[in-house]
Amino acid sequence: QAMNGSEDSDAKKDKRKKRGKSNPKAKSTIYAFERSSARFEILQQRMELLVPKSSASEVAVRPVHGDFLKSDPAEFENVRAILLDPSCSGSGIVNSPDRFADEGDDKGTRRVQSLANFQLTILKHAMSFPNVERIVYSTCSVHDEENEAVVSTALEEHAAQAEEEGVEDGDRWTLASPVCLEHWERRGRAVAGLTEEQARCLVRCDGLDGDETNGFFVSLFVRERLVGTGGPRGIIVGSDGVAVYGGEFAPGDPDSNDAGPGGDATEDAAAPPPPGAERKDPPAAEK
Repeated sequence: QAMNGSEDSDAKKDKRKKRGKSNPKAKSTIYAFERSSARFEILQQRMELLVPKSSASEVAVRPVHGDFLKSDPAEFENVRAILLDPSCSGSGIVNSPDRFADEGDDKGTRRVQSLANFQLTILKHAMSFPNVERIVYSTCSVHDEENEAVVSTALEEHAAQAEEEGVEDGDRWTLASPVCLEHWERRGRAVAGLTEEQARCLVRCDGLDGDETNGFFVSLFVRERLVGTGGPRGIIVGSDGVAVYGGEFAPGDPDSNDAGPGGDATEDAAAPPPPGAERKDPPAAEK
């Protein structure tokens, strides 16, 4: 799991163990959690290859060898966004037929339900971080139990807890359509208590039904105060009011710099920002 936040105090840094070196000049920090020792080593190796070593970089990545479920939200008060990619059945991976071997029997059903219980727990833990504004929950599963059912239950239980604790409406969690995937046609399913509108916020991929990718599921949770009212299905805006993405790269857009499969894209073809908006990067974390 990954969390994005600003650099925190030296006192809090001293409390943490098994973490990579931080960049003192970085404005934002990504904490990447992995509890498996073997996978943590791979994570560190990949970060060394992919993350710029320049001290001028504004983003630092700090691998954390630990269980995200045991992390203390109070220690990450500056974190603004969380990406969850928990363990799942992998049923959407089309080039691994062995993953489907036991899906029709009781053992497969119990495994999927056990995974769904874990996924719900980790999503609710992410929702408990006090200053987090956005959560992405994703799986490479095609099962409703691991996707829409987890999303629906998390929203329902959060709403009940928020009502009991008197949480203000603006701080409650809701679904939003990822603007960068605004033009992706395959959407979620209105099952497990979700409305059609909520299902339209969810993104699905199906490699066995025409999508040129593995099966995948993506959901975006945001605080209600961040959902814009003027854009399609609730465009997410930053604290400065600038949309994260304005649809510049929509399929078929003559101003797009995406030439499609086999085409060439150049900087000269980049689309201008939406009218009345200055083009800038979204504020991913507290500066």
